[in-house]
Amino acid sequence: MQQPSRFHWLSLGQLLLSGLGFLLFAAGGALLLLMGLAAMLGGRSITVQTLPFFSLMWVCGLVCLLLLPSIVLSIRQLLDKPQPAWQWRGEFRAASLAMVAWPLAIAAGTYVSRTGSLDWLFLPPLQLLVVGLPLWWLIEFGRRGLEDNGLQRTWGILSAGLLVSPVVATFVELVAMIGVVVLFVIWLSSQPGAVEQMSLLAQRLTNAGTDPEVILRILRPVAMNPAVLITVLLVVSGLVPLIEELVKPLGLWVLVGRKLTPAQGFLGGLLCGAAFALMESLGSIASPSGQEWLSLVLGRTGTGILHTVTTGLMGWALASTWQDGRYLRLAGTYLLAAALHGLWNVFGILMALPSLFGTAAVTGTAEVFLRLGQIAPLVLLVLAIILFLILLGSNRRLRLESSKIDQILKET
Repeated sequence: MQQPSRFHWLSLGQLLLSGLGFLLFAAGGALLLLMGLAAMLGGRSITVQTLPFFSLMWVCGLVCLLLLPSIVLSIRQLLDKPQPAWQWRGEFRAASLAMVAWPLAIAAGTYVSRTGSLDWLFLPPLQLLVVGLPLWWLIEFGRRGLEDNGLQRTWGILSAGLLVSPVVATFVELVAMIGVVVLFVIWLSSQPGAVEQMSLLAQRLTNAGTDPEVILRILRPVAMNPAVLITVLLVVSGLVPLIEELVKPLGLWVLVGRKLTPAQGFLGGLLCGAAFALMESLGSIASPSGQEWLSLVLGRTGTGILHTVTTGLMGWALASTWQDGRYLRLAGTYLLAAALHGLWNVFGILMALPSLFGTAAVTGTAEVFLRLGQIAPLVLLVLAIILFLILLGSNRRLRLESSKIDQILKET
């Protein structure tokens, strides 16, 4: 007697997540389009007022496109239909060929952002290419010759990385920031005259309006305070990386007990990290400044390497630990990923200090931070190279392990 097939509860969850995400982003994209058109018809400044609407609209469209395979594949699984047999192995070659368009997109985006000529129309799709192409290439470079997770699982992990991890990370970071603010207010209330000084600072910022030069002049003395600098660096380089490196691989946690190999965990982590980087980067450049667009998108490319590689390491450590129970290795990998992330954030913040301080005279701790900020671009470049070498070495090691296992199976 034929046994009834088991119901695929995980596929149902994947369908609900991807389907709901598709509906929300489709509705959001339509609303953003209407808001952008309304702003244009209202005679507002196109660059300042409408560019964010159209940029985010394109992001919504891209997310909907990326969620479609997960929806289709989960429906097929629920209907007990065989999944498509994907045999073509030329993904890395295709991604490498697509990267030819990357410098062209950067050049076009730089021109459009600086001239302001129809930037609301051309800049949003160019930003998708500039951010998305390197992430795709990193995924394909990291998965060369390794056992994949299957079509449905791959697109399901990507969907979770797009929809779940960014929301959870934002919520946890918001709660943590509220806690930091509460502690700051408690400390501030114990300092004589501090409350009055903060009230005066807030009033000056209110009177400054939106003039960036005036705002910088007001904030410069505060930013040069060593206590303020150290607190900001501790939060950005300590608290934030610890939260994000824990949350980014959430798409893999639902696969506990599915007997993932270390290579499959690594690939799943790459997908989670790339999806997280895609959402974070596209959100941060939704309304770029014309002259700063190039440096901003190049910086986000480096951040994409960071998120992809560190989450790939976490995925490998999770899958390996689920197999052999070596939790110390998992803890060490987590701390390594958070340390790399924290180091990147530190020098990302320090890089902005020279422009923030301007020609103001600085001494002591502030001067040390300023000197570090001057070499920050070089440090970030070195970190990006190190992360790429980690990706290269991880792929080679996992391929070697897979070949050894295959050889043992053949001999037995």
